[in-house]
Parts: sequence; structure tokens; C-alpha cells
Amino acid sequence: MQQRRVLIVDDTTPVRVLLQHTFRELMPNYHAVVSPNGAKALDELQQQSFDLILTDYDMPDMDGLELAQKVRQILPDARIVLMSCIDFRQFCDDIEKIRIDGYLKKPFNVTQLLKSVEHAMGNHESFTSSRSWLDSVKPN
Repeated sequence: MQQRRVLIVDDTTPVRVLLQHTFRELMPNYHAVVSPNGAKALDELQQQSFDLILTDYDMPDMDGLELAQKVRQILPDARIVLMSCIDFRQFCDDIEKIRIDGYLKKPFNVTQLLKSVEHAMGNHESFTSSRSWLDSVKPN
């Protein structure tokens, strides 16, 4: 089985370390690379390709949606999962426009992480078209 590459972008060191460790221990078919901010993540994207970008929303240099827009220009087919402690309903339109493939509400547990990654990577076409996770919470 070919190893997939995931770029983890979060400005909090413990979160990056924990996520990298989780991928190494529980998802051995993924090689996780970590980045402390959007600018360094873009540098990584210029150096190598990634299948999945797991990014925090609230970061000081650029937020996760801005990073996702730039990722789409570099790697249009990469899957993107956004992590945040704030309710993402306030930026549902941006999520649809940028084609975010999943969302993790912080704090999340390992099971939620695994399901989100599996969902974003596994059945991407039906996920993109149905957007069931987004439709269920989108404000009227």
C-alpha cells in the first residue's frame, strides 16, 4: 500500500506533536509532516506534495481558510480538513467555496480524528457532493 502524506498545520506545539504521534501510531499508512504556521506550510507545499492538509483555523499569520485557498492553487486535488474551537457555521459559505473536505471541532478525540480523515480521504466524491456534515449545521 502506498503511503499517503499529510501536512499538519497548527501554531500550538503540543497539538502538532500529538497529531503527528497519532498518525505515526494509529495510521501507519500516512507520513505526517508538521508546520507551525501557514507560511511554513506553503514552503512545505512548494517542496513536496501532500494528499491531506489538516489545518487549524485560528493562526496568527494567516487563518486556515486563507491557507486552504492557497493550497487549492498549489494542490487542487488535496483533501483539506479544518480544525477549530469556534463554531464553523459562521463561515459555511467560505467552506463550500474553498471545498473544505472536513471539519474537526476542538477539542476532538482520536476516534473523531480517524473518522474525519477516513471520510475526507475515503469517499471524497460523494462527500463533496452531499456535504452532509455541512448541510446538517448550516444556518437557514
